[in-house]
Amino acid sequence: IDKNGEVQVANYINFLSIDDSYGEMPERCPNEVIPHIISSYVNAPDSPAPFIWVYPFKEYSNMACGRLEKSFYEDWYLIAAINHGLPLNTVISTENFKKLHKEKPEMFDGKVIVSPVPEKDSIICDTLCEYAKNGGNVLLYGSLKGADGRMLDLLNLRAESEICGNFNVLDKTGIAEEVEEGGIETNITYGGIYTDGGLCATVSQSGEHTKVLASATDGQNERVILSVTNKSLKGKVIWCRGCDCSRKPVDKDDSDKKDDTAHFSSFPAEILMRKAIKEFGYDFEFVKADRYAPEPVILMHRSEGKLWFSGYCPDTTVGIKLSTPLGAPLLMANEGRINNNKITYHLPRAWRHECRVFVENEGSSTVHAKENISCAYGVERRILVEGLKNATVYVIPKSGDVDKTYFLVNSEFPHMVSYENLNCELVDSVYGKVYKITGVTGRLMISDKV
Repeated sequence: IDKNGEVQVANYINFLSIDDSYGEMPERCPNEVIPHIISSYVNAPDSPAPFIWVYPFKEYSNMACGRLEKSFYEDWYLIAAINHGLPLNTVISTENFKKLHKEKPEMFDGKVIVSPVPEKDSIICDTLCEYAKNGGNVLLYGSLKGADGRMLDLLNLRAESEICGNFNVLDKTGIAEEVEEGGIETNITYGGIYTDGGLCATVSQSGEHTKVLASATDGQNERVILSVTNKSLKGKVIWCRGCDCSRKPVDKDDSDKKDDTAHFSSFPAEILMRKAIKEFGYDFEFVKADRYAPEPVILMHRSEGKLWFSGYCPDTTVGIKLSTPLGAPLLMANEGRINNNKITYHLPRAWRHECRVFVENEGSSTVHAKENISCAYGVERRILVEGLKNATVYVIPKSGDVDKTYFLVNSEFPHMVSYENLNCELVDSVYGKVYKITGVTGRLMISDKV
């Protein structure tokens, strides 16, 4: 996001091609790739995504000669968090965030602001505090060593004496529940440049506003590594300490591990940020057969008002469970099983799907949203949603135009009239204005006018 609030995307792409022994490129290669490139550009991001990374370009440059380990660690940790499911793919500088929050505060409505913990006298401390106090959600990461006092007060945490060494993690986020066999390790190590020092965070005396989601203990001292607070706030603020997320070599003495498999030999702290955003209404879970299966990468972006999900699944046996502040997201042309307003998908290696429909369903059922023939004058597009059980359905209007979308419940071809009453209203949401349709069982036809 630039200083004017405009979203900038790639304007050119370079491809490194690998020719055959005659220096030629098989026609199959461009034929497979070109349609995906065209589609990606047509539906490229044109507004901020639900998660925005406020990146301290200037601050990191200034500290390059003093605390290089801080910028090194924080970047490395966030890379690991994204690679394990944190849906973050929009970035803005601290200067532009401060400027635009004052000039165009509405552009950050409903967004989750992600930022390293600002140091003392940082230019964005007041902006982050104001954003949270006005109802915005903030996700902070990194050590509290040298943190601005306003940040500590916002987090309702204290920076005690720093301790290093080996710890045992007390986790309440349910990371181990995602693994069907084998569980996870709970040991973790802090100290040195790879973790930006040791642990120092404890909850302030007035800790009733703060929930500790994970902590680490050495048997004598306990320190917070993941917390959420709403102290004197309309929004919530999550803080994640993070840890060293480098890959460790395989223990050759362990016969249960494959020789070509890398794994984390300690608690997977890089997953904590994805688990923590459940506090903001985003519940992304993965179902893995064993602890060594790599997690999918999942991103979200906005284009013409629509929400797009995209991802990469290095292991296609891993199931994906998704829930948003509006319920289960229905990815176009994909069946999913909804349970407790969370939908489970089994997706291919690489994928990208539009999402305009979200469902809060009663009980469990198999639900899908798919393209349907328009077959009516003045109708540009129709989306059919099936499998609903006394559901509340949220629909993003066509291109943000609330006057161009209408609905039919359990209608029959050619879908001219609704056979049941429709309870529909326009409401505000984290994705802007959306339609809310309640008490739907069966089918819902969504029609966009020309």
